[in-house]
Amino acid sequence: MDGKGRASPEESRALWWLSHGYEKDEATGRQILEMPFMKTINDRDAVALESLGWLEPATIQHVLAHPSLRDGVTDEWTDVVTILRLVLPAYEEFEATEREIADKRELIDTILTPDQTTVVRRSIDLPLAGEVPATVIWPDATDKAPVRFMDILEHALRTQEEFMGVPYPESFVVMIVADIIEYAGFYAGDGIIVIADGEY
Repeated sequence: MDGKGRASPEESRALWWLSHGYEKDEATGRQILEMPFMKTINDRDAVALESLGWLEPATIQHVLAHPSLRDGVTDEWTDVVTILRLVLPAYEEFEATEREIADKRELIDTILTPDQTTVVRRSIDLPLAGEVPATVIWPDATDKAPVRFMDILEHALRTQEEFMGVPYPESFVVMIVADIIEYAGFYAGDGIIVIADGEY
């Protein structure tokens, strides 16, 4: 909050998603409210909360029961949690078969298991925006490709700033390379980039 007791934009966003969660399931909303990442709210925390809010109820329970999150979502996990809404969302138009749901939950489990997923984090010092925390998530612990992707991501952000002449507009960036989408990739807003296949 600011000096006048007003909520910051990210706190307002987090509050909206928290109330949304309470409407869906009060017990889950209370559980999330007590998690470590809720102690202070920044933009990435708000997006992580939004990501949880987009999950359908059975999947959110599946996520919160994962051993990596048994003590709740911590600041260390917020960048990973931000992308979960893209794996198995609660969109009304998203109709998945039981097999697809099982496959997507298996991918979520892989993403949340440190020895099955490579996560590379870097603070990128951009000329105009300054320090931007960046994360590359690769659901494969056997490949060093995420370092190459991080280098490409950093180059892309620097090139974007140079070309546009304005600071990178997000306070963080997370890129996941996973079979979530059928086409090459997209920018989901909030600094999230999805690449469907490592070959792209």
